[in-house]
Amino acid sequence: MMITLRQLFFFLVLSNFIGYAQVNYTIKGKIPQANNKEIELIGFEVFQDTVVSKTKSDNVGNFVLSYPKQYTGGAKLKIKGKNIQEDITLIVLLNKENFGINWVDLADYKTLHFENSVENDTFFKGMTLYQESQSVLAGLKYLKPLYKKQSNELKWLEKEIKIKENMLPSMLNKLAESNYAGYYLKIRKLIADMPVTASSYSERIPETENQFKAIDFKDERLLKSGLLTQLIEGYYQLMESYGDTEKVTEHCNSATDALIKSLNGNNVLKQEVAIFLFKLLEKRSLLKSAEYVALSMLNDNSCSLDEKSIGFYEQYRKMAVGNQAPDIQLVTESKEIKTLSAIKTDYKLIVFGSSWCNKCQEEVLELKKQYKDWKENYNLEIVFIALDSDIESYNAFKSDFPWISSCDLKGWKTQGAIDYFVFATPTLYLLDSNDKILLKPFGGVQVNSWLIANGRKI
Repeated sequence: MMITLRQLFFFLVLSNFIGYAQVNYTIKGKIPQANNKEIELIGFEVFQDTVVSKTKSDNVGNFVLSYPKQYTGGAKLKIKGKNIQEDITLIVLLNKENFGINWVDLADYKTLHFENSVENDTFFKGMTLYQESQSVLAGLKYLKPLYKKQSNELKWLEKEIKIKENMLPSMLNKLAESNYAGYYLKIRKLIADMPVTASSYSERIPETENQFKAIDFKDERLLKSGLLTQLIEGYYQLMESYGDTEKVTEHCNSATDALIKSLNGNNVLKQEVAIFLFKLLEKRSLLKSAEYVALSMLNDNSCSLDEKSIGFYEQYRKMAVGNQAPDIQLVTESKEIKTLSAIKTDYKLIVFGSSWCNKCQEEVLELKKQYKDWKENYNLEIVFIALDSDIESYNAFKSDFPWISSCDLKGWKTQGAIDYFVFATPTLYLLDSNDKILLKPFGGVQVNSWLIANGRKI
């Protein structure tokens, strides 16, 4: 059969239209209480949030958002208020569906309904089931010790507890493999169970460890879930339940081995997750486990570290607690103080910061609150090393500093910043009178806690 030129043209146009139509899926919503509001659809990529689509609702709250066909994962539907505190956020799941959202009363989730979305119906059904079962379980577990000597009643309670505990897993096991909500709910349940396990069911920790170690951390479903941060933070916090320092370190390191191994084959992702884990462990003062991450990455022959990662881990190795801190040449208004070692105090808090760093400005306010007490009671001096390159900005910034400040106007090329492997501001080090590193605090609040617990008052 011959195809005319007109038919061929129509076929090409139709093909392009169909191809274009498959590029994005749409979300049509109606939220009357969110009329004339900016609305964003925010997706997840590892530890970062990314705006996928944004629009503005009409006078009656209608809006349309879209997401790419290749995106499968969790997302935040954010209704923007006058400020961050007034923003309203709804978690939704995206998996190759054009669907609708109707939400009558923003204060009542029972008035929230999805149209043509198996994923979100399953998600909310699963969350409701989990919350209801947890509420009943709390009551049953409270009664269990009271019926310890009554065997029949105790057997009934144990049977009911098992039924309630298996309600969500039973539902998830019936879902198709292609259903993203099933995967998402399993991870979310694992996270939600961790604090309960830590506080009431320590015997279940080994089971949680096995579940965590079995996770494929390269799985795109996890990387786009928005749950990765909570999963890693919750798990390593659970490991602290072992109490004994050596046991905590042993179990943390075992989990680290499994996590890093699961990331083999994706160097970029492995480095990103490892640095996140390292910072988390250091922040929680699990220093031996943080060191284990650093050494594991430096000795990992299967992963070619980039320059930034190498510098990051070398920083830890050379600037670990207990090591001698390098001396710093100071550029101050005082002719007597030319080096860090010339400052004779019981403690020195080195702060690398700058006038252009918003977090530094917040940290300076905290340091000002504590400085007088630290100086009078602990003989502590703060040495602020500014990474500024503009003299006017620096002078304005440090004009009311009650402590020692130094700036050679070389910015990131300041020798002190290079010697201390400073990659971000603010960066803090607490030293003793001999310039040995006592603590690498994340802020003045942690410094104050350390001094109260360990400091020598004068």
